[in-house]
Amino acid sequence: MKPLIVGLTGQTGAGKTTVSRCFRAAGLAVIDCDLVAREVVEVGSPCLEEIRAAFGPEMLDENGALRRREMARLVFGDPEKKRQYEAIIFPHITVALEREIARLENRAVAVLDAPTLFESGADSMCRCIVSVVAPEELRVKRIVERDGIDRELALLRIRAQHEEAFFRGRSRFVIDNGGDLEALEQAARQTAEELLALARLF
Repeated sequence: MKPLIVGLTGQTGAGKTTVSRCFRAAGLAVIDCDLVAREVVEVGSPCLEEIRAAFGPEMLDENGALRRREMARLVFGDPEKKRQYEAIIFPHITVALEREIARLENRAVAVLDAPTLFESGADSMCRCIVSVVAPEELRVKRIVERDGIDRELALLRIRAQHEEAFFRGRSRFVIDNGGDLEALEQAARQTAEELLALARLF
């Protein structure tokens, strides 16, 4: 039996990680696409070599690893470079995701936890989408605290993404995290129950 493939995405800093944790606790299989993205750019990987060729050796450190913070500043500040970077990395991620999904054939629901679900084209693999959204100022505060970056870089990340209306218009489920942690966890548990019910229909 193939699982119901669900995309979990949303605005950066909106609380997707907490929702993902709640989904796991509810028994859903969750594929961390950020982790997959890190694996495809490991030292010596074909993807990392393509990045080096496109952006120069200065994007790699002395050990041949990707300088993630420098790359983030470059691509989030330049839409064309962002498109170029995504055109390199996303095909590698898609292949890796297909491999992960194939391992979950005995699970009812497989969630692709992916901040760039739409940009990567991975939404085409999903039967339905769950998006997490929250007010911008709250997201800036969370990103600064979570990632130890300044407000300027946090805003660059936010404004490199789609607006809230984009996510709402493409999602079957929307979790609004403008409240406290308890409310978010309750909404996530309810959504997980609805996804498991939906999986039984297929």
